[in-house]
Amino acid sequence: MEITWKTLDHILMVKINGDIDHHTCEILRQQVDQALENTNSRSILFSFAQVSFMDSSGIGVLIGRYKL
Repeated sequence: MEITWKTLDHILMVKINGDIDHHTCEILRQQVDQALENTNSRSILFSFAQVSFMDSSGIGVLIGRYKL
């Protein structure tokens, strides 16, 4: 899985390339949390255009970021 991000007007835009599963979700969680902290973004926009699979642990990461 490859994660890239950029910010625009306090929106963190996260582009994910690859599968999101129980093996990769912790990496996604850590990188998004770090980017949120570093950029003081107020919103997150995820791009799943290059994601071919996501299991329930990936959905859990998304819900967790929503609650933040």
